[in-house]
Amino acid sequence: MKKIGSFIISFVLMFMLFGCGESKGLEAGFLVNNGDTSSLYCAYKTTKTTFNKNKVILRLYFGFGGSKGYEELNITEDVKSVTIRILLSGRDNNGTTHERLIKEIGAEEFFLKKYKCTFMSYEVIRSVGLPQFDIKIEYNHSEKIKVPEEFFSGNYGSVSFVIKPYYTYYDKEPDYGVGDSERLFYKIDDNKVTIALSHFGEM
Repeated sequence: MKKIGSFIISFVLMFMLFGCGESKGLEAGFLVNNGDTSSLYCAYKTTKTTFNKNKVILRLYFGFGGSKGYEELNITEDVKSVTIRILLSGRDNNGTTHERLIKEIGAEEFFLKKYKCTFMSYEVIRSVGLPQFDIKIEYNHSEKIKVPEEFFSGNYGSVSFVIKPYYTYYDKEPDYGVGDSERLFYKIDDNKVTIALSHFGEM
């Protein structure tokens, strides 16, 4: 019995040391920021922080919240069409930039229940004094995204996930409206990508 007990304890300790470490990842975009002027939201979540350079895969969340709707997109007589664009943009330590369109969704289709976000308020104790409240965003929609290998072109840099309305006009160039973005930072070491929520170096 003692051997079995020792084995179980050893297994639990190994799981805590190695199993939990493997599953630790990053997340951003799940809280409403102070001064937020957009009702379009995006977020990401990963289960780990180190990847092969050609296999950086995470889960991207996006949607709309509050009272935002199709009728609130400032569609005037000169607007030909409006879509919601989800993009990737990146910049490395050499100043090289990248941009790629992930998805484009018609605005009328986007402002349906599938992409609706809900909000949960909860109490947070940060210091001595009165309690504060954060607002958590809960997304209806998410999908797996593979970040293209060319986005990791420098020794370190950043990758941003962006959601914006995109306007095309009858008599002027297309333009973007106000949206939301979330960024992660990376460094490269022996073809491995390590990601974090803060800078690895001067940009």
